[in-house]
Amino acid sequence: MPVILLILLIIPNFANAYIGPALGLGAIALTVLFVLALLIILFSIIYYPIKFIKKKLKKNNIDEK
Repeated sequence: MPVILLILLIIPNFANAYIGPALGLGAIALTVLFVLALLIILFSIIYYPIKFIKKKLKKNNIDEK
């Protein structure tokens, strides 16, 4: 009996469940917004050091004149 139970637990069974439009749209929105958040983080990491360096160089150019 335990062997049969173990075999039934190991072999996957598919659940033919209905995923409605609300759950599907929610999953799509979540995925899109997660990717968008990653892009914003990446943009911030790249942009702000460049902005700081540009501002520093501009200040040095004004001081030299």
